[in-house]
Parts: sequence; structure tokens; C-alpha cells
Amino acid sequence: LIYLPQLNKVEIATNNFTITVSTNNLISNITITDITGKLVYKESNINKKTFSKNLNTKNQIYIVVVSLKNGTKHSQKVML
Repeated sequence: LIYLPQLNKVEIATNNFTITVSTNNLISNITITDITGKLVYKESNINKKTFSKNLNTKNQIYIVVVSLKNGTKHSQKVML
């Protein structure tokens, strides 16, 4: 059995009003939309492995889409 590390590990967490993304790859872009599809936040050329955004809201559902430098995408529904 050969162990292969997970190449595109992406973790999206929430704490109070903040969405935090951490990955073992460089983040290229992040978009955050509300449940209706309205764009709440977008940032390009992040080039870091961690990212945090305070949205100052509570009891809201968001869709977070993370694009990595290697071309892969990860999306997750979160609640603040």
C-alpha cells in the first residue's frame, strides 16, 4: 500500500462572523455568494494558503468557491 497525500486539501471553517479557508495549495480566487446566488465577495490573485473574510452577518447561508493555483475548484455551503 502506497500512501499518497491529499493534493488538494481545502478546509472551510466559520467562526462568529468570519469564513476561513486553509489549504495545502496556493489559493488563486475566492467567491462568496449568498443562498440566492447574489455575489457577496470576490477576490483574485490571493496566492496564499490561508484566507479569512469577516462578513459581519449572522444566521446566513453562503456558498464559498475556492479556486486553487493548480486549476482545481472546491465549493462548500457554510452558515454564519
